[in-house]
Amino acid sequence: MDWSRTKTIFIIAFLILDIFLIFAYLDKRNNSKYDVLQMATTEQNLSTNDISYVDLPEGDDKGSYITGNSKKFTDRDIRKLTGQKPEADKSETLLSMKFDKPIPLPDDNLQEKMKPFIESNILSGSQYTFWRYDKAGKRLIYFQQYNGKTIFQDDLSANSLGMLVLKINDDNQIYAYQQSMLENLQKNEGDGDTLVSALKAVEDLLYNNSFDLSKKNKVTKAELGYYTQYPFKGKQALAPAWHLVVNEKDDYFVNAFRGEVIKANQPKQTLE
Repeated sequence: MDWSRTKTIFIIAFLILDIFLIFAYLDKRNNSKYDVLQMATTEQNLSTNDISYVDLPEGDDKGSYITGNSKKFTDRDIRKLTGQKPEADKSETLLSMKFDKPIPLPDDNLQEKMKPFIESNILSGSQYTFWRYDKAGKRLIYFQQYNGKTIFQDDLSANSLGMLVLKINDDNQIYAYQQSMLENLQKNEGDGDTLVSALKAVEDLLYNNSFDLSKKNKVTKAELGYYTQYPFKGKQALAPAWHLVVNEKDDYFVNAFRGEVIKANQPKQTLE
């Protein structure tokens, strides 16, 4: 065996490996510097426009679409519910029920006190989280969640996905509700795509002219969830989206893949 030749081959191989590792390190360092520079530029841009924000969540580096089917409610589902009956002709994907006895709304701590009621009287009630109290429309609105992330949507749309709407009468009592639900929810296969950060999503609001720059603005909440612009019956695909609240009242949604502002929702009303 020609040991001299073998030794030379090993030396060349290790040199090539060293060169590769050096380039990989430099590339990672340059990317890191670029990310830090980009963050600094974004922060400066927001500060210049008098836009502040709470501590923003880091979120996930990557995300995937999720898919699911609109649940078709059956007579068997209805038989599981006690103290209530169908309010109208049953729709396959929208359950409309009326309580035998209206339930008074709690005087305080509404979100917390309503939670046991929702879990006990609504199909898969534990999957729903409070969204807002629409006093003008006399509605309590809840959205479905998947793996701890809320499935956001336009609560004024005629087509709901995973939404629960409790109806309130003039005596401040819950007398009926409508419910839609997504089932067989799952992430798309694959490692997922890179998500924009919450900070970048705030900057995207600025570029979309979503802020009233005649006054100071503050992003008071940021959370990652899912959103779809085009809800329809049957199979549904939902993209990761940032939910941003500005000045504690205005809701915005930013596509976490492309950074585009999807929707500005109705202002929330403060619970009393």
